[in-house]
Amino acid sequence: MRALILVLSALVVFLALPILWHKGGGARPGTAGEMLQLGRLLSNAEAGEEVTYRDQEGNTLIWRVEKRMPAAVRTQERLLIRRRLLDRFGKLAHPRWGDMAYEHDCAVHGWFPLMAPEEPQGLDRLWTWARIRRESRPYHNKERLCWRMDFIDPGLEAGSDEVRTWFHEDVPVFGLQEWHRGGRVWTLVSSSRGLGRS
Repeated sequence: MRALILVLSALVVFLALPILWHKGGGARPGTAGEMLQLGRLLSNAEAGEEVTYRDQEGNTLIWRVEKRMPAAVRTQERLLIRRRLLDRFGKLAHPRWGDMAYEHDCAVHGWFPLMAPEEPQGLDRLWTWARIRRESRPYHNKERLCWRMDFIDPGLEAGSDEVRTWFHEDVPVFGLQEWHRGGRVWTLVSSSRGLGRS
């Protein structure tokens, strides 16, 4: 029963995201007048944007927008994104999946990154959206107001399946400042803007 609820919830979120994406809208938190602008996250990413994250064990994850690809017939514009995962010694964490590129179609894949390329459907894209609210997170020794979004990951064991994320519109590529999943905490350590931006 729980699996059916998760699948149905994921379907509702999946169907709602393209509408929010195209209208430039977003999810409203409890605070009146504030709104998450999904269009300011991945949809405006430019070639050359890059973000680097590190977990508490010293592993490094890097996403880089290689290029924007024009829309083909009945498709949206896509982004070629390179994902690199390095261990704490700076070596590729996996010979096949440690350094890879994939095409991200926002209409199909939404605004959330593919973190598990070894999974054809990407379990991270099946996360069920649970909550959204404003919350401060430390960034360069200061507090920065972010959008905290909590998800349920059906790929994790019940009771430890919550995923917590913090998004900020100023963070390049996906807008992720920090996220916690399966006991691992990924924190933004550096970023750079696209080739056409200052």
